[in-house]
Amino acid sequence: MAATTPFTPAEQRPCLAPRWWRKGSRAGVLALPALALLALLLSAEGVVRLTLPHVDSLDVFVRMPFVRNDLGDRNGVRIFEGDPLLFWRLKRNLHRTVWDYTVVSTNNAGLRSDQPLEPKAAGAVRIVCLGDSVTFGFRVPLVFPDAPDSYDRSEAPYPVLLEHWLRPANPGRVIEVVNMAVPGYSSRQALAWLRRDIERLAPDLMTICLGWNDVSPREQPDSTAMPLDAAHVLARRAVGSSQLLLRASLAAGRVKRWLAKGDPGVSLVPRATEAEFVANVIDAARLARARGVDVVVIAPIFGGTPGPSADMSRMTAYRDELRTAAASEGIAFLEVPELTEAAFPKNAPYFPTEAIHPGFKGHRLLAQALLRLLEEEEMLGSLGLSAPPPQMRETP
Repeated sequence: MAATTPFTPAEQRPCLAPRWWRKGSRAGVLALPALALLALLLSAEGVVRLTLPHVDSLDVFVRMPFVRNDLGDRNGVRIFEGDPLLFWRLKRNLHRTVWDYTVVSTNNAGLRSDQPLEPKAAGAVRIVCLGDSVTFGFRVPLVFPDAPDSYDRSEAPYPVLLEHWLRPANPGRVIEVVNMAVPGYSSRQALAWLRRDIERLAPDLMTICLGWNDVSPREQPDSTAMPLDAAHVLARRAVGSSQLLLRASLAAGRVKRWLAKGDPGVSLVPRATEAEFVANVIDAARLARARGVDVVVIAPIFGGTPGPSADMSRMTAYRDELRTAAASEGIAFLEVPELTEAAFPKNAPYFPTEAIHPGFKGHRLLAQALLRLLEEEEMLGSLGLSAPPPQMRETP
């Protein structure tokens, strides 16, 4: 009779698998679906990148028609790219690109400058000009695409003029004026940008000039259309790094617009309320002053219109409230009457193309007024002014 092998219960049999596998087997099995999904997504990402045209994150982060129009160019020139925090920013290392009648060069930090931004040297004086398209110098100088080299090289935005006037008066000193401005930025974006980069920039003096974009009418206010909390920023960062997610987001946007076709038109609202605008500017000033930085708030610039308008009324109200708030905080406030609607229509030479952006003469006037205020408020420290000092006013 053949011998039989005694039956051993499964729980008593020796396990030949490695110990690490025995301990992690359940977790490994549970992770298999996630790993399979990850492999599928990575494969899909690779296929999309290899077979389909590249999608710019700017097309996903900036969808509001009004904003897209502000960033566009009739010749299709793009100087902007998507930014997870700020939604858009200037591209880095542009070289004499003509965008909307403006010749634009940017440095390694995506700032309008033909000089790289380096860590501030010991003993250097750095002035940071925070703002929007006014500080950026929209159409200063005015350049036509068919004649990109035909313009006056002496015409420049006020941050450049400040640097050009301060350097000769202070030989041997390192003086930098950083144009920290992007067209279309509201006070909400400017404040978020400053919070992120103020330590890197390390300014000794800062100017803040904002306004038009805050009063501009949009389908949604910035507080709704531009969430800046960590979760939303992280989500935009993830979407912006994936061609698959960017395309999925574009498709979802098309579906949303199709479903909304039958909806009645929405009422346009300012990008920021008066209170939000003032709070953002004052918070930016407080942020700088807490680091020992002198601050000058420049009154919102606007040339005026022939008749009354809601935009002009808001500009006046926002400026008045900002002036009051700056005074209560002891913040230096610079208002150049010729660059406001109060001087319309005599200020037309300062606004050669439209009422929002001053031309070179307006920038020169602003730079002169700013230098005079810095001298009066003793914010220049040991720096000297050009001799003779620039006049506070000039005939256009």
